[in-house]
Amino acid sequence: VVTLQEVWLNKYVKFLRENLEEYSISKTDNGLFNISGLLTLTRMKPQSVKHYKYSHTRKLNLPERIAQKGYLVTKIRTKGKEITIINTHIYQPIFESERAISISQFRELKEVSSKETNVIIGADLNISFEDFKKENSGFFAYEKNNAIHANGKNKYQKSRLNYGKYNEKHDYIICSSKSSKPGMKSRVITEPIISDHYLYYAEIKT
Repeated sequence: VVTLQEVWLNKYVKFLRENLEEYSISKTDNGLFNISGLLTLTRMKPQSVKHYKYSHTRKLNLPERIAQKGYLVTKIRTKGKEITIINTHIYQPIFESERAISISQFRELKEVSSKETNVIIGADLNISFEDFKKENSGFFAYEKNNAIHANGKNKYQKSRLNYGKYNEKHDYIICSSKSSKPGMKSRVITEPIISDHYLYYAEIKT
């Protein structure tokens, strides 16, 4: 399973489709572009794909009002188990006062996940590791390291269109299961550099 964020243009979707033929692609349908920027690739053909938006607030900054990111839910079946894959890009606060919006969306993500049996989430959560641990409260299993994914040494981090912060953990692979206790090993991949965030890889066993 591969989860990608900020894949807006259809030409990039087409490129992935043509070069990763062994994968099924899940995205937000729109004639002109991928309106959520979320794209999920699975080797198994999805049973269902649906995009949802987080609860709206008037406090959203302009870039986040334009982007309709939300979360993309892809359901697959493997080895007799239904797996719910959630790809999400939580609100990116520009000011500290907006931090509560990101945390509120993470709480909503937990609520959605609690209704599913087996969940894997690949996400840019845009919350600090300390906030994640506090809000998670043991619900999701995760690799207990504060790996840095947004790094100032990454050339794409210095783009004038990029208003994110350097040297922070934004990206998470987390999971939950009502039938067994998941185990996980993960690592950050720093080469090749193809994004303003480093790639994040995990193996999950249930």
